[in-house]
Amino acid sequence: MVAVALKCLFCESHACEIYCILNLLAFWVHWLMILCDENFQKARSYFGRRTEFRDTFRTFFRAFEFQSRDDFLLFITTYARGG
Repeated sequence: MVAVALKCLFCESHACEIYCILNLLAFWVHWLMILCDENFQKARSYFGRRTEFRDTFRTFFRAFEFQSRDDFLLFITTYARGG
């Protein structure tokens, strides 16, 4: 039963709707982090543009192993910018 539901959910006829819903979900999660997550706010304040923050995020995650997102944000706020 679950396999049938998943097959229908991910079929090509609903790809546009699924993509739209995932984009909206990502948008709201991002805004919740901006509004509610102090570590995210501190780390984000070190960068002028969102793209700079995103590129740094991607680079550090490729170069270092962090146990969690909070470990990464702590690293940004204390070491990466000389804080």
